[in-house]
Amino acid sequence: MEMIRLDPDPLKGTFWPDAIGCGSGFMGLYVSTGVKRVLDEERIRYGRGFPAQVQTPYPKKLLSQAPTYHYLTGEAGAKLNFEACGFGIRSICSMCGFVSTTADSEPSKFEFIEDTWNGSDLFFTDYSHAIMFCTKRILELARKHKWTNFRFVPLADAFDFGHKGIAYP
Repeated sequence: MEMIRLDPDPLKGTFWPDAIGCGSGFMGLYVSTGVKRVLDEERIRYGRGFPAQVQTPYPKKLLSQAPTYHYLTGEAGAKLNFEACGFGIRSICSMCGFVSTTADSEPSKFEFIEDTWNGSDLFFTDYSHAIMFCTKRILELARKHKWTNFRFVPLADAFDFGHKGIAYP
């Protein structure tokens, strides 16, 4: 079995964060073992977790060994109201339900179809498996445990790419 490999920028970074981006372009949620442990203790559903190893060379300012990170797949937790979000729908796969949007879509927010949320605190929608949504419970855990490098954005501001994120540390 192969392990997911994370490639840090060798010129950036002064500490190992609790959430890390994946330089290979495969988006998703990559968290430290400490974050995963808290999610497990709190019985947060997150789909499956796979080890992700940080490749060398490490950033020059980081002399310590990289922690183990985990890719969390998430789980399908709600359906998106594409029309209310501002997406144009090109097609919907009759087999898997994947929604293909038009190139001229101008989404402005994320909004779920009422009564489709399954109660999960960490999930993705039928829009993308790579974009994770969470409840306030995850934000509160981030505050309590002082997690680093997460960016929480309200659903109404999701397409404001300059949004600084909700202050949580």
